[in-house]
Amino acid sequence: MLRRCLGRDRPDLELFEVDCLAGARAFLTRRAPDMILLDHRLPDGQGASFARELKKDERLSNTLLCVVTNADPRLLDPDVLAMSKDDLTPQALWTLIDGFLAEGKAADREHPPTWVAEVNAAAQENLAGAVSRMLRTLRRARSTSRRSIPSAAMSDLDSLEEMLLAFSEVVERRT
Repeated sequence: MLRRCLGRDRPDLELFEVDCLAGARAFLTRRAPDMILLDHRLPDGQGASFARELKKDERLSNTLLCVVTNADPRLLDPDVLAMSKDDLTPQALWTLIDGFLAEGKAADREHPPTWVAEVNAAAQENLAGAVSRMLRTLRRARSTSRRSIPSAAMSDLDSLEEMLLAFSEVVERRT
């Protein structure tokens, strides 16, 4: 998905892809990329641990390094820039890249730069809107189907609505 989105938006980019940490290590002996998006769960290790290792490599001091995870990024190492896969949209990715470039590649990485907060805020706003749309769709489907679906399915829809409402509260608290 990333290759398709990035390649379509900026066909002049050189994109490389590896499927494990061993492949990444081998690739990085030959190249020092401008940006590394690193999946947190890989067949041979965790992306956040590898990211900490990469941050020590002087050759990569001017490289944007971001771990992408299914988990809440706040649960990973706070010294590693991380983004939720749910928040990884082409727009969020370009905001991340543009912010990195605008602030300068060699900026202090001890604290997340200001553009990281902007990316996270935009992602939270998108997520809040998506949850709201899901709730509206669920409620519309339930109200139009009340008589035609079994009571067990209606109970499942009620449970789903409760979960979405709880999730909505979590999203709102994060923003």
